[in-house]
Amino acid sequence: MPWANSVALQLWVTAGPRSEPQATAGLAHFLEHLFFDGTKSYPSNRKLNKAVEAAGGDIDASTHKEYVVYQIKLPYQNQLRAAEFLYELIFNSLLSKKDVEKERGIIKQELKREIDNIESYRWDFILKSLWPENHPLSENTLGSEASIKTIQRADLLKYKRKMYNPGNMFLMAAGNFEKKNILDSIKKTFGFLSADKHIPIFEKIEFQRHHQRPLRVFIEKRREVKQAYITLSFLTGSSPSHLEIMVLKVLDIMFQKRIFDFFVYQSGLSYSAFANLWTFKDHSLENITIEVAPEKIKYSVDKIIEEVKNLDINPESITEAANSLKKILFLNLADTDKFAEFIAEQEWYTGNIKSPEEMIQEINNVGVSQIKKLKSQVFKYRNALLTIIGDTTTSQKELEKILKNLPE
Repeated sequence: MPWANSVALQLWVTAGPRSEPQATAGLAHFLEHLFFDGTKSYPSNRKLNKAVEAAGGDIDASTHKEYVVYQIKLPYQNQLRAAEFLYELIFNSLLSKKDVEKERGIIKQELKREIDNIESYRWDFILKSLWPENHPLSENTLGSEASIKTIQRADLLKYKRKMYNPGNMFLMAAGNFEKKNILDSIKKTFGFLSADKHIPIFEKIEFQRHHQRPLRVFIEKRREVKQAYITLSFLTGSSPSHLEIMVLKVLDIMFQKRIFDFFVYQSGLSYSAFANLWTFKDHSLENITIEVAPEKIKYSVDKIIEEVKNLDINPESITEAANSLKKILFLNLADTDKFAEFIAEQEWYTGNIKSPEEMIQEINNVGVSQIKKLKSQVFKYRNALLTIIGDTTTSQKELEKILKNLPE
């Protein structure tokens, strides 16, 4: 990206709830917090941030269900310091007992805030409802009150040794840099690490456990919530390829446009109505979400199902959705951090990296037959899950009856 004024360097690590024991769920997120509390060269969070800001950049991280991402973004003039800062953050972190106890308190408060914040909590409620209680994907990324209390410094050190090794991580750089120089800076820092032969691999999801459930409807009654948060989710059962991800994304935008148009502009039932796609290593989840008055729950669920069943699938609607997807792609790729994420996600999900031009061509190749085939395979009763949070007297059985209007 020779036109860019910055360089983004990301470290992706296989870690998170998918790779954690239930008793110590939240290890990856806990460890992510601790890394920012100080290192050998920068023994406090303030000194670390001051050094990064003095170099003109910023450094941050995020923990997801299957991986953790650490990123530094610097002006291209300081590109050679990117690997130095990331290595220092991860492998020279202090991880002191004092900081462990401090972060324990912070994470407890973060967990309470997340439970109070329905916008955030509803996504954990979906996965908690979808998977059996002992499945790692049913765990909150932050952990639970019990696990946060249980986690000790020794657990964190053990988890770091197990997960933070070269065979379990990859680096991605994007921006205005000289390839040789950036590679030399990475070798100078990360090159001292030795690969662990025992790379942790999480278990494949057992779909049959979900399909055997007698009910597909889960309601959490919250009297303090004035609206009902409704999400109808559909589960796919395979590791998506590049092309399948493109088809899913195009279909996701088609649902997004249809749901928003009906619930907001046509009916005025909702201020917030959208669709979004979650992709995991071995499956994906399409979520259709609306917020309505509690007394409108049954009607709204019925209308969501009607919109799903009657989705217009024709060359015009596909082209409209494909153009929206290309717009999002082009706008994101103007930023070095988004470009790094674009490449890294391909490596993570498929292990096959394609250029933006190749991705555009794949989007253009999505046709009516592919969309219809995917819709008929995925958007049916056996793959559905309905979750509702709010102050409602509507019963599970009432909603289950409506849900059965989906194709078998």
